[in-house]
Amino acid sequence: MRPATQPGDNALGKSGLDDFGAEVAALLDAARDLASTLELPRLLEVLLDHMKRLVDYAGTSIWELQGDEFAFLGFRGPNAFNQEVARTVRFQTAAMEPHWSQLASGEPIRMRDIWAESDVAQMFRRVVGGSAMRPSLDVITSLMWVPLVIRDRVVGLLSLTSPAFDAFSQRDAGLALAIARQAAVAIENARLHERARQAAVLEERQRLARELHDSVTQGLYGISLYTAAARRAMNDGDPASVSTNLADVAETTQEALAEMRQLLFELRPQILDEHGLAAALRSRLQAVEARAGLAAEFECSSDIRLAPDREQDLYRLAQEALSNVLKHARASRVRVALTVAFGRVVMEIEDNGVGFATETSTSGFGLAGMRERVARLGGGLQVDSAPGAGTCVRIDVPA
Repeated sequence: MRPATQPGDNALGKSGLDDFGAEVAALLDAARDLASTLELPRLLEVLLDHMKRLVDYAGTSIWELQGDEFAFLGFRGPNAFNQEVARTVRFQTAAMEPHWSQLASGEPIRMRDIWAESDVAQMFRRVVGGSAMRPSLDVITSLMWVPLVIRDRVVGLLSLTSPAFDAFSQRDAGLALAIARQAAVAIENARLHERARQAAVLEERQRLARELHDSVTQGLYGISLYTAAARRAMNDGDPASVSTNLADVAETTQEALAEMRQLLFELRPQILDEHGLAAALRSRLQAVEARAGLAAEFECSSDIRLAPDREQDLYRLAQEALSNVLKHARASRVRVALTVAFGRVVMEIEDNGVGFATETSTSGFGLAGMRERVARLGGGLQVDSAPGAGTCVRIDVPA
């Protein structure tokens, strides 16, 4: 029989084990929630929420390392801290030496009393107290700096403060560092996502500019030529040529109007923000494809809203596919089907046009760009087509 447990058999004890289990659960929850969003403001809120569960702080601020200086990202805590002032402040890493080296190596810095005469406290007062944030120091006694590190590179700094003396223990530092490491990866991913989104926006603007030049601008130039020709024919007393040129003006004007209507829909429509992807696709089909003479069908199994960025990307993919139908397919019918189920979104754009040989004729239809966009969404794109057999584009991505 195992002897009864004696005091000291378990260094943690039941209470210690309970605390340890709660901390592990909190860290796992933090890891899950930090990985669940790519929106930086929401990400910072999640970080501060979870930090509060593990470390008892009065105020905390988050700083991003930009070059060799820290810039303010966010704050939670006493009203004495003026966030608008903080956004104008920059802290040079060189001014933090020799303690910056400790942060750069991934180690937190704890200050028992920022008003003491220790080297680190004097450094803090010199760096922060000499800035526009000096009034906020009146509510602070102890402080802890925790570096945000990814792949041995500091990307930011988490500052936790308290009005109490020596408020942060070594255990607090370890827990804060554990969350900070997770947060650093999440913040980096959010930054990369934002840069990719901005690049996609720029690419979309450049494409629209090319479309305007290639279609509407050329059409308007053609109208001016036909108008000039009609004026000359009128002066020459040639009514037949006048009639022909005016007919050309009317036809070119209708083509330009159709192109402009399509380009306007390729901008982010208000209906996409207000009513979602299904409503925006339905409206697009009614306003563009139907007016272009296509029999447009829309099928949707659900009007479930998706994340705004996901709806935006899917709408752009549908636009590209529908533009191909209008420009190249010579179709009389187009069908768009949208299905949201079991955590997946499936969208099909099918036409009864001339089709093409997919193994040799995809370069001119923007399919490479579509595949890249779908790949960024973590999904796949399939194109089924053959000469004379129409085309079906199938997009399958996570919801």
